[in-house]
Amino acid sequence: MAQREAKKRRDRHPLPDPLTEEQWATVREAFSFPPRQLQVVRYLCRACTDREIAEQIGIDFDTVRMHVRAALARLNVRNRVGVLTKVARVVCNDGNADAQTYSNECAEDGGTDKLD
Repeated sequence: MAQREAKKRRDRHPLPDPLTEEQWATVREAFSFPPRQLQVVRYLCRACTDREIAEQIGIDFDTVRMHVRAALARLNVRNRVGVLTKVARVVCNDGNADAQTYSNECAEDGGTDKLD
């Protein structure tokens, strides 16, 4: 049984990139992502695990984990769902990364963003 699950994970392909290059440029500008961190965020938005990201971009697993933690902190979210939510909001708001806008939206929808 465990071997079958491991094979499924190995055969899994990441989802297609959900955004265009122009939209990713908007995200990069809104949050001032360094290039590698943005690359990791792109794979997070494609539902990749840390190991899959490490394999895809050819860096160490621990380095990926460091980039994931840094991206979560930069976006002020707690988890991967928060990353996707924040990225989608910036794209939908034409690059507006205003914290107050997110605070109001999260209060209304019970989102996963950390609010101080």
